[in-house]
This record gives sequence, C-alpha cells and structure tokens, in this order.
Amino acid sequence: MKTRKTMMMIVFILLGFTTIESKAAGITYTIPDSPEIYEYFMNTWDEMFWTEIEVEDDISIGIWTIDFTWIINEYTHESGSFHVMSPSGKIVVIVSDTQGGTYSISSEEFNDTSSKGKWRFWIEDWYEMGGYQAMDITMKIESGVSLEITIPESTIEGSGTLSGMVTASPAPDSDLIVQLSTSSEADLSVQQTIDIPAG
Repeated sequence: MKTRKTMMMIVFILLGFTTIESKAAGITYTIPDSPEIYEYFMNTWDEMFWTEIEVEDDISIGIWTIDFTWIINEYTHESGSFHVMSPSGKIVVIVSDTQGGTYSISSEEFNDTSSKGKWRFWIEDWYEMGGYQAMDITMKIESGVSLEITIPESTIEGSGTLSGMVTASPAPDSDLIVQLSTSSEADLSVQQTIDIPAG
C-alpha cells in the first residue's frame, strides 16, 4: 500500500523568512495532425493507421488534457467523433457531434493509471465522408501525486542554513523530480530540484 514519501531539502537563509512554492510539472506530447478532410471515409485508424504514439514516461495520471483544433466539412457536424485509447485499453470519446473550433478537453477516466505505453487516436465519421480533421494536437499528462513542503515558520536572520521536508502523497510509482522556487529570491534561496525515488 502506497502512503507518503518524504525527502529532505536544504534552505539557505539570507534574511528573515518566506514561503516556498513548488509544483510537479506535467509533460506535454505533440500528436501529428490527422488526415485531411476527405482523405479517408469512416475511420482514420482502420484506413490510414492514424495514429499511435509511444509514451516512455511512467506517470501515475492525475490530470489528463488534450488541446486541438477541430475542422469539419461544410455539410454537417453531426457524424464526426474523435477518440483516444490509453495503454491500459481505456477508450474515451474526446468530442462527438461538435462544431468546428479550438478545444481543451480534460478527462478523469485515465486517473490512477500509468501513462507509459501506446496511446491511440482516431477519428470516425459514420456518414462515411471523411469530413473531419484534428490539428495542432497536444496531450498533457500531470501526476496525481500531491506535494507538501514543510519549513520552520521563522528563523534568525543570517543564520545560515536550515532543513525542510518535501512529502509526496501517495508515494510516486516512478522517480519524481520536484522543482523548487521561492517567492522572495532576495531573502531566501533553495536548491533547484529534489529527486523523490519511486515507492
């Protein structure tokens, strides 16, 4: 059972005290544009193998988002749909029966599953016209691990260094690199990153 994992950090005190902020950045993947309108009939994967990408990063998904521009034919928006299948085999309909435009879509269906492996994307058109295209596609995956930073509330000016703790909850499935920053660089400095091992 995974619970929490805590790592020590070093804080260099120059003057007074301040708040430290941190975040575990997500990773963004670029997806190739789908075939152009009318280059296929009903299904871009079955007909043209569009498309799969291989994700090497093993992240326990907490936030999954896809941004794209949806291009539709001049006749109807009712027959087209955009789909994704995760490495675990979970399938999500990204949009269906949707007007053309630029969209940012999030889904919780992939939460607590691994990002590592093949992600498949395809478009269907049940009118068999091939009347839809997705362009400028990016998929962003962020960890479901939450971070907590603990440092003393105050210290003596110019006291040198003190220790703080970074706690990841739940313990990450893969090694996690945490980027640290301070809201007052003139008063306090911190190490730039902390590595939290998996488990």
